[in-house]
Amino acid sequence: MRLMGYKIFMLKGVLRIVSQNSFLQRMHNQNTEVRFPRYVKAAKVLSPTCFYIGSIFFLIVLFSSGECYASQRDFSEVTRHFYQGNTYYKQGDYAKAIEEYEKVIQEGWESGNLYYNLGNAYFKEGKLGWAILNYEKARRLIPRDRDLKLNYKYVCSLVKSNFYPVPERWYRRWIGKIFGGFTIDELSFMLLCVWTVALGFILAGMYVVPLRKYRVAVAGILLIVFAGAFAELEIKKACIGNEAVVVAKTADARFGPLAEATTHFTLYEGTKVRILSSQGAWKKIRRADGKTGWIKRDKIAIF
Repeated sequence: MRLMGYKIFMLKGVLRIVSQNSFLQRMHNQNTEVRFPRYVKAAKVLSPTCFYIGSIFFLIVLFSSGECYASQRDFSEVTRHFYQGNTYYKQGDYAKAIEEYEKVIQEGWESGNLYYNLGNAYFKEGKLGWAILNYEKARRLIPRDRDLKLNYKYVCSLVKSNFYPVPERWYRRWIGKIFGGFTIDELSFMLLCVWTVALGFILAGMYVVPLRKYRVAVAGILLIVFAGAFAELEIKKACIGNEAVVVAKTADARFGPLAEATTHFTLYEGTKVRILSSQGAWKKIRRADGKTGWIKRDKIAIF
C-alpha cells in the first residue's frame, strides 16, 4: 500500500521552484554550499562585538576561498536555464528539461533543488541510474527534505538486487541516525559551536565558582557531541568522489581489469557502489555486501 503511495507521489513529479536569489549557490570545493546572504543576516542579529568578529571571519573566508563571482549577466543566464527547465518539465518534455538543468551545472552552479528536479526528470525519462545519482547529490545538500526522502526511497525500491547488504555496526548506525541528517557545512558549524561553548565554559569556570561542579558533566556531553559530529563529517568527506551509481542497464564486475577476465558478479542499473581504486578505463568497486570487482568506467557515474 505504501509502495503504491510512493508511485502516486512520483507520478506527480513535484518540481522544486524557489526564488531567484536562493535557488542556486556557486560551487565551492565541489560539494560545499556557500550561502553568503544567510551568514550576513545571522551576523546582524549578534551583539556588536560578535558582529565585528564575525565580519572579520567572514572576510577571511571570503577572500581565502579564491572564489570568483559570476557577473549578473551570467547569473541571469543560469536562472533562465533553470526556469526554462521547469517549464519543459511541466510540459512533459523531460529530455529538454534535463538539457536545461545540465546547462546550469555546466556553468558551475549547484543546489539541492536543482539536483532534485534533475532526478525527477531523469526518472520520468526512465533513466533510473541517473535519477538515483542526482538524488544522491541532492541528499548531500538537503538531506532532511521530506519529498527527496520519499522519491529516493521509491526509486531505490525499483533497483534490481541479487545480494544482501552487510549490516552496519551499531555505533555507525547510532552516529548516522543522530548526525546523518546534517550537511558537511552544518557539521562543520556544529563542531565550531561545540568548541566555542567548551572554551566559553572553561573560561567562565575560572571566574564563576558554582560552574566548576558541572564541568565533568558538561565536558562529557560536549565530547560525545564533538566526537559524533566529527566522525560523521569525516565519513561524508571520505564519500565525496568515492561513490558511484551504475547507469548502464547491466554491468559485469570482473576479477581483474581486463575484458577477458572472468565475471565475478553482475550489477544492475541504479546500484550504488564504492570506488576503491582505478586502473586505466577500469574501476575497482565494492558493493554493499562487501564483494569487490573491476568494472568499466563508462558503466558508472561517480559523485
